Amino acid sequence: MPGLVRLKQLSLSPLQLPNDTTQNLVYRNPNARITWDGIETYKRCIFRNWTPGEEYTQILTFRNLSGKNVTFTYEVPKTRYFQTIYPRRLTLSQGVTFNLPIQFSPLEKVPYVDELIVYINQTQYHITLAGLLPQYRLSLEPKELNFGYCAIQDIQIRSFKLRNIGDLETNIEWNSNEPFIIEPRECILPVGGIQTFTCSFQPQWALIYVGTATCIYGNQSVYELHLHGIGKFPHIIVHSDDGSIDENTGNILVPFGDMPMNGILKHELILFNQSTFRVPFRIESLPGVAKFDTAFYFGKTEGILEAGKRQTIAIKFQPKACEQYYRDFFNVNTQQGNLVTAVVECSGKSIGNLIEISHQRITFGQVLANSTTNRTIEIYNSQETSIARFQIYTSPDSPFHFSIENGTLIGDGSKLTIIITFTPTYPMGYYKIVPILIEHQSPILLELIGTCHSDTGKPPVLNDRYIKNFKQQISHHLALYPFEILSDYLKRGRLILDQSGSIMETNDQTLINDIKIIKDEHDYILPPLLNPLKDNYLYWFSNEDNTHFEYVTLSETCFIFDQCSLDQTNEWQQSLTITNLTRGKLIVIWLIKDPSIFSIIPTETELLPLKSTAFRIIFRPTIIDTFYTKHFEGYVYYKNQRDFTLVPDYGVMLPVKIDLTCIGNTLRLNHEILPLCEFDRDIIIFPPIGEQISIYQTLILTNTGTIPLIYRFLTSSNDDTLSHFTFKPSNGYIKPGDYAIIIVRYKPIRSSNIINNNIYQERIIVRLNEREKFDKILNIFATQDKARLLIPNDGHIYALTTCIGLSSETHLQLKSITRSKLEFNWSLDNNITSLYIEPKNGYFNSYEEKDFLIIYKPKDEGKISMPAKLTCWIGDRTKYGAETYHITIHASTRDGYLRANELHHDLGPIALGTSITYDLYITNIGDCLLRYRLYTKQTILDKKKNSNNLIDNEEMSIIEFISIENNQSEIDGKAKICIPCRIHPFSRSYYQIEIFYELLDDNNQCLSEHKHHLCTLNTHGVYPHLTFIDILGSQQSASLSKGLLSKAFNLTKINALLAKEPTPDELTYAINSPREEIFSKKLNTYRKNKIDNGIASPLPPLEQPEAISFNFNAAPMNSAPSEVHLLLENSSDLDTTWAFLFPKDLQCELEYWARTGDFTEEELNEMKLQDNKIFSINPKKGILKKGSNVTITITYKHIFAGQHTLPAIFKVGRGRQIMLNLVGISVEPGERYVQFYSTTHHLLPVELGAQGAPVQQYELWNGGTVPIHFQVDMSQLEQISLSNYGFWVLDCLTPEGIIVPNKSFVTQWVFNPLEAREYVFNIKIDLENCEPAFITFIGSGFDKRDISSDISKSLTENLEITKQLNLSDRLASLTIDRINFGNLPLFTKQRHITFLKNQSNKDSISFIWHVTNPEQVRHIRIQPVRGKIQPRQSLPIKVTFMAIEAPAFHDIDLVCEIYNETTLNQYNLDLKKWEINIQKKWESFEIDDEEYKACLRSGILDDNDKQQQLIENQFHQGSTLQMCKTLPPVLVNYELDESNIDRARRLRANIRKQQNTRPQMPIPELLHLAFTARTLVYNEYLDLCTNTNELGKFFIDTCLGGDYRSKSSKKRSKKTEEDELIDDADDDDDEFNTNNNDQITVTVEETDLLCSTLSDLLRNLLSDRVFADTLPEMIAEKIPYFSQLQYTRSSKTNNQQQQQQRQESRLLKDYQTRTNLDEINTTEPDQSFLWSSIEPENTLNNRSELISKAKIVKQTLSTPSSLSDFEQQKNLDDNERLKNNPNITSLIEDILENTMWNILQEAYHNEFSLTARPRLIALPPKRQSSLLTRSILQTDSNQSVFPSPPLILTESFD
Repeated sequence: MPGLVRLKQLSLSPLQLPNDTTQNLVYRNPNARITWDGIETYKRCIFRNWTPGEEYTQILTFRNLSGKNVTFTYEVPKTRYFQTIYPRRLTLSQGVTFNLPIQFSPLEKVPYVDELIVYINQTQYHITLAGLLPQYRLSLEPKELNFGYCAIQDIQIRSFKLRNIGDLETNIEWNSNEPFIIEPRECILPVGGIQTFTCSFQPQWALIYVGTATCIYGNQSVYELHLHGIGKFPHIIVHSDDGSIDENTGNILVPFGDMPMNGILKHELILFNQSTFRVPFRIESLPGVAKFDTAFYFGKTEGILEAGKRQTIAIKFQPKACEQYYRDFFNVNTQQGNLVTAVVECSGKSIGNLIEISHQRITFGQVLANSTTNRTIEIYNSQETSIARFQIYTSPDSPFHFSIENGTLIGDGSKLTIIITFTPTYPMGYYKIVPILIEHQSPILLELIGTCHSDTGKPPVLNDRYIKNFKQQISHHLALYPFEILSDYLKRGRLILDQSGSIMETNDQTLINDIKIIKDEHDYILPPLLNPLKDNYLYWFSNEDNTHFEYVTLSETCFIFDQCSLDQTNEWQQSLTITNLTRGKLIVIWLIKDPSIFSIIPTETELLPLKSTAFRIIFRPTIIDTFYTKHFEGYVYYKNQRDFTLVPDYGVMLPVKIDLTCIGNTLRLNHEILPLCEFDRDIIIFPPIGEQISIYQTLILTNTGTIPLIYRFLTSSNDDTLSHFTFKPSNGYIKPGDYAIIIVRYKPIRSSNIINNNIYQERIIVRLNEREKFDKILNIFATQDKARLLIPNDGHIYALTTCIGLSSETHLQLKSITRSKLEFNWSLDNNITSLYIEPKNGYFNSYEEKDFLIIYKPKDEGKISMPAKLTCWIGDRTKYGAETYHITIHASTRDGYLRANELHHDLGPIALGTSITYDLYITNIGDCLLRYRLYTKQTILDKKKNSNNLIDNEEMSIIEFISIENNQSEIDGKAKICIPCRIHPFSRSYYQIEIFYELLDDNNQCLSEHKHHLCTLNTHGVYPHLTFIDILGSQQSASLSKGLLSKAFNLTKINALLAKEPTPDELTYAINSPREEIFSKKLNTYRKNKIDNGIASPLPPLEQPEAISFNFNAAPMNSAPSEVHLLLENSSDLDTTWAFLFPKDLQCELEYWARTGDFTEEELNEMKLQDNKIFSINPKKGILKKGSNVTITITYKHIFAGQHTLPAIFKVGRGRQIMLNLVGISVEPGERYVQFYSTTHHLLPVELGAQGAPVQQYELWNGGTVPIHFQVDMSQLEQISLSNYGFWVLDCLTPEGIIVPNKSFVTQWVFNPLEAREYVFNIKIDLENCEPAFITFIGSGFDKRDISSDISKSLTENLEITKQLNLSDRLASLTIDRINFGNLPLFTKQRHITFLKNQSNKDSISFIWHVTNPEQVRHIRIQPVRGKIQPRQSLPIKVTFMAIEAPAFHDIDLVCEIYNETTLNQYNLDLKKWEINIQKKWESFEIDDEEYKACLRSGILDDNDKQQQLIENQFHQGSTLQMCKTLPPVLVNYELDESNIDRARRLRANIRKQQNTRPQMPIPELLHLAFTARTLVYNEYLDLCTNTNELGKFFIDTCLGGDYRSKSSKKRSKKTEEDELIDDADDDDDEFNTNNNDQITVTVEETDLLCSTLSDLLRNLLSDRVFADTLPEMIAEKIPYFSQLQYTRSSKTNNQQQQQQRQESRLLKDYQTRTNLDEINTTEPDQSFLWSSIEPENTLNNRSELISKAKIVKQTLSTPSSLSDFEQQKNLDDNERLKNNPNITSLIEDILENTMWNILQEAYHNEFSLTARPRLIALPPKRQSSLLTRSILQTDSNQSVFPSPPLILTESFD
């Protein structure tokens, strides 16, 4: 192609593509377009269907779709197989298209791939160029099929398409696994062809199905289709329209109620699909039920329910037979899975017509022959919704004639009156039962009675008594005997007469056998029914073919004369035979009115006993082609009944009516009469019944033609006896437009005409007009039921095991699987009386499951098996077809006993006034049911008598059984029951409840006198107990120690009150009482006792016995609020509610002021405190779980001066109610105030005769703002001494002092009693410029021989707390903040370690320790004193207590100041900036007019300007205005109208003002560490020590010793007044240190002079450059440590003394180094270092001498044994003396202490593990030791800038 170029790359060969690259190119759409920077083009250019050696060209288009010009260029392909035109730089305008041809020249049959690089706006893009071979390629849409949820065994179908996008035709073959099926499985797909496939999903189980269908195509390539589906069980909710459901079975009930025949009732069944998928359903009846055999029809029996949809199905009730109860069950199933979702139970009753007549029996009395008598009856319809037709079945020749023989009664209560005419012609008695046939109702039987007399005959007049007697004779078969025979039997006594005159049988066996023979011969004879209306159907069909009567039988009752042609003769005859069944003579008479057509010869004759007589029936028709019919009626009676004089009353027998029907026609040959008729139904369906049971229905045949109709029913079988169905009347004559009511009876018999086992079908032929061609077929369907029951366990029933004296009841479930009603009866073995079944007989409804109760009452032990028979049958009169089931009942007798799950159970604590429920589980170990009675025995283990309890706890039981009555119940065998017990203790005691049981019989009488132990329960009644276990102050109260706070808040007293039992008034309400009478009384009492007048005393008012004061520390006004944190713990085992209630929180009743409107001063004060929230508590209420705690913060704001008291209540739920007084004091600036938390101080008890009386403490707190000088009135102490024989019982060691503001001063007292009694001292303390305070000291002495008590418990009762209050917002915390050393002997050391932890996550902290009392420095050591801790790190702190000086009670409080290093560094930076700014201001000044203008705008001037302006104003105004006060100038607030520039200037001025303010030092956090101990003389310690092992824990260091006498005794030994004011010491060093501590008092002028002089000197030194250059050299100069230490010793000339000095210097080098390091950092003398100078020189001299001696001995022992024995013994003595030297032992203790401390520090810093196992190979020590870290910490702490602490710094001795 011209213009095409390519790069010359000879080494390039055809590109070999891997499979993945080829597939990537194949499966991409080659026509895909893409847009790059507004240029639209193709992503690739692909050549297909090419041949090697030829050239192919495609055009790439580049179109500019952007709104601007685009620069475009490209590079040619790299291979020679793809070529294009020479590249050039183009500019594509808007909408311009550039076409670039690409030529492809293949040489081999291989794929080629290259790329075209284009540049659009200097951006590089790549276009793929490819030449591909023909391939098989398929495209699947979609690539994945997700069927979602599908009901199991349902089918869901999805379709997908497969497209051949390749270059070749291919075969397709799908492979898939069940439940996925793809159709069609195989096909051929041409190029570009599309084939649609269907995939069906039919899950069989409720599982998640994941499959892959593989498509094999082309050269065995595989394409996969992912299939997903989830099979789930459907969830269909079925309910009826009224929502009825059977609670026992869960069946859906659809009750239709009663419905008349030929009607239809409808109900609706609602199906709701709650599944997320469609569900096919099917409604079907139970198996074995014929489809025709149901009266319920569903409008839809199958369908599909969509997800979440509902469907309504109509149910119709259309009964087939009247007076039947229908009850059918239908299953709602899923169509495929046959899962029964619900069972629908449909029930209804078909009711027939209710036609009634006014009289059931009509008596005409005596009537003369050929005369007429009338009677009337009324027939009416009782139903309002039915229309009934009736027909009276009678004969026209009958002497009884009815005015209406048929008709219709409308269901509106209509009635008809029928006249009955009696016209007899023959003298005899007439008795006739006339059936009234009614549509859909049983026939009504009407009894007609009459007697005819004439001249020739006067028979007995029939009445009701004769009829009753005749019926009884018929029932006993005595009516077959004439009265002559009966009279003979009466004479011979074989028969008797009853009271009514009826004949009765006797026990004569001969007569009985005779009657039995007659009965067997004539078993067809059925007696007349006593109640004809009840069983009218049965009477109607009692003589089915009308041939069997009470006295006679007829050979035939229907005579048919067919095709009688008048051409040959006009008379036809047939024979009738009547047989006499009785033992007497009978007379037969036929009543014929018109004998012209049909006649009987003879009409009257006599029948001999047991003989037969023939009659001729003559048919004489007169018209051809005509139908004739005749109904003859005759009567049979005993001949002896012709005259009443011949028959006694008991011999009167009723006549019997006989019927005869004759049908004839004169149809000629080939002549016929077309019948026009119709049945009310063509199919008759009978409900199921049992064998030999009859059921009836009515059938109406209507003649719709204009000529008469003759009908006759013929069965399909030739043998009529085999038919199950009987019609009566079976033939008849119907007039035109008239109808006949036929009753059809179904009585199943054994026959082979059975479709199934119990389904009968028969075709009944109705012959019309005696022509076969006019026959009509009537189909009748019926079913036969058999009595069938489901017997469980093959008839083996096991009764529940029981004990002798008890009875067990076993429930037996039997289900009827018959649709008919079953009757059953149990037959048991009479020899076994311990087993019987209830009910013994009864009925089963259709498909009913009945519960039988097998009761077993054993009398002897052992096992029995009793056979039983269960007979059931269908019907209620006979037992034909009965089924018998043989059942065996097994029973056994065993002993039984009970056992509790827990023999011993501790219920724990129960709050008094409440109750808990305990579930007592009792298990019956045996197999039999047991009846039992429970007994309890209650024992109080530690009865605590309480006056509040008004009941006797011993007699009142605290346990109550809830679920059983009278403590009696029963339990089944192997069963476990739960008996809830309510336990409610009445006192604060420990209870033990023993539970016993005894077994009972059925009459609740004990089986034995022995009571069995069941279990034991333990519990104890408690009250909720809360305890304040810790206290902590913050903000203004942070400087108070925990001991002082505990006393201020009276924690000991409130805890003691909380530990007491609550009063009944406190137990009335849980938290808040609706009437707080108690609180009101206490509040009024408090107000009366309050001080109303006078100057406020520094002492608080006297405490009420009921109230507890919470005293906050006094502080100046507007200072930070005082916060006290209390840790409240639930010490009981109950969850407890608590609340703090202020007066506003209490719902008090209205007081007097509420009615008068005046407030008292106390009320106004309370309102002021509560409205301004002076006191606040957070939280105020809550619930504490057992063992848990909560921190309560009580805050007092110092915003009003004076003393404030707010009453409150601390209420514990169902517990104590403590009256509180929140007391706070705020003082004015400059006011003096000393706060006494209590005016009574209890001194600790002291033993009589102690060697040294202990020193005790009493603190004074200065709550004011200025120092206060106090002085104890010593004259009172002298008077006390004089009153005690000159002995100082009470002495004050600090009679006067100065109390620093917001600090406490600890006064020391010595109480030394003389007698074992209580001492009360009223001591006066004079305060500077304040009223004196009077404090009452109470102390007691005891004799240890009489009272043995540990005094240390009284000292540490407030500090022995297991839990510690830690606030989360604190920087640091101590693991232990209170240490109790207990009793210590003098001259010992006690050590303890605590850890200081940095709780901050990001900030480092620094700390420094102080003591609050300088006198306590000598007793306590702490190490390290200062340091720094990194975030979330901790540092061990070692505390050492030294028991020195006199015995005392020590209560030491150490304070640790915690600084945030981040805040401190920021403070140092701000301070440095501020100093730089101040320096700049000193060196230069600045005049800024803008600042002055800003001041004018804001209305603020300097003080000098204001003074000058005021003077000028006064000067201008003159003297008249000098006495007046000028108004303030009207200034304009320019801030509202200032511009942005002015606002910026004002802000800069404020910033400059802030920069001129000196930064404030950050306030440190304070942590308190309290130490308590009591020091004793060693002998006294031995007396108090009860455990001798404790003695080995102490080391008596006599180097710490001195005079252990108290300072008071030493002080009084001095005579001079100066010695009394100074604390004496035992040596001169104390005096030297005391003199150094004397302060020099200077005046203000001297202070100013010193400050100015020193300032000038320092300024000159700083400006001296020579001095500044010399400073670095001075700092770098080494300090000769040991050259400065010189000790005075005695002169020694030998070399051994010089060597001793060198050894001593080496031994003490480390100690001196540590001491000098601490001394270098100290620039000023401090009292904290006084402890290190106590006898330093003497101690060191003594130790150096001892060390030298020890060295000499050691060297001597190490020399060869050349010395004499005397010298060796001398060296050994010297060695023993050295070991016993106290200085050596003290030094060894210090070395061991330091060694252990170093080991603990190294282990704490993870330098080694104390718990690691020993190693065989010693590891090298870690190079990065924590010693370096500690040295860095010490260096940092030394370099940190700390403010001058207000407290005294303590240094560690070590």
